[in-house]
Amino acid sequence: MDYADHTVETVKNGGYQIARIRNIPANELKDSFTVTVTAGGASGRVTYSLMNYCGSILNDPYDAALVSVIKALVLYAQAADTYFHTVIVDLGALSGDYEAQDGDILTGTLSGDRKITVADGVTVILKNADITCLSFDAGFAGITPLGDATIVLEETNTVKGSGYYPGIYAAVDHTLTIEGTGSLNASTGNNSPSTPDDLGGKDSGGCGIGGGYGIDAGNIVINSGTITATGGFDAAGIGSGYAGSCGQIKISGGTVTANGGNYSAGIGSGHEGDYGRVDIISTVTRITATRGDGCPHSIGPGNSSGFTIHKVYIDGEWVDSITESPYTYTPTN
Repeated sequence: MDYADHTVETVKNGGYQIARIRNIPANELKDSFTVTVTAGGASGRVTYSLMNYCGSILNDPYDAALVSVIKALVLYAQAADTYFHTVIVDLGALSGDYEAQDGDILTGTLSGDRKITVADGVTVILKNADITCLSFDAGFAGITPLGDATIVLEETNTVKGSGYYPGIYAAVDHTLTIEGTGSLNASTGNNSPSTPDDLGGKDSGGCGIGGGYGIDAGNIVINSGTITATGGFDAAGIGSGYAGSCGQIKISGGTVTANGGNYSAGIGSGHEGDYGRVDIISTVTRITATRGDGCPHSIGPGNSSGFTIHKVYIDGEWVDSITESPYTYTPTN
């Protein structure tokens, strides 16, 4: 019997007939193979994968040496799958908009008003990515997740949104997670102008990470990385923009610097904006938050009226919104 480019051998083992496929290449170790079996005039199809066998051994170990070999094989198959199926996206070569898929590596310098979206529920990598070319009126963020998204940072990355939009958007009712060993500088197209007139009469309400001018955002989680987020006029560095809202902001790792635009917090909400809560965990390396002109808080609400002033959870304790600016938190443990 033959299956695709592989020869299927049959081996008799007592009362069983075994179908065996040899020399499966590394990039196919996680694939399933379907073989048609004909016996006594009847046919049936059997679908099986090497990972089925590995799972049966790991779930019911009976030979320590074999289990060790199987564990090594599973790790090898996972690494091979990542290596052979990773798509490297050269942003400079794009001729139109692009929706990033799971495992994509975004690299290079974007050219032109091209919208970069991230499919729902996937993980993408930024590796020396430069998204700073968007015109003020492009009408979208530097990176726009379509749902839950994890962005892994490698090496040095810069992302800017167009005037009303954030550098990296956090989709409403979803969670944006940022992590990795690299760095990110995220901002809106025009950072902290002194007056709207500096933008030709246009307000810039985009956050570095979060929402935009009247554009609500979801949850933001930062687990690691070196991150600088700068809000535009009326927008927080991390959180919500003018008259917008965002969900929970949780920072559990990394070195994070957040600068608010006019009337806006470094971390929290923009002018007349709102946010769910801010959690800063003691596993961070350092947090530095600076409020914008006219804002009372470096972490917390912007210059707002009619919104709840949520407390901030830092190192296991609830504290009032933080007015010190710049405010730096470095864990003592």
